[in-house]
Amino acid sequence: MADNNNTLRTGDVVMYKNQYRATVSEVNADAGTVKITFDTGGASTVPVSDVKKA
Repeated sequence: MADNNNTLRTGDVVMYKNQYRATVSEVNADAGTVKITFDTGGASTVPVSDVKKA
């Protein structure tokens, strides 16, 4: 995964599918996924392409 300005790190606040605010709790660069915890509660492991920095 290229290291650019959109690199996600643990603790980053992101928008999931431009709808839900969440915080990155884990980054798996090899798999291209991030684990996120939603502000509303609950967590999910999603593809990096589904999130962007808020």
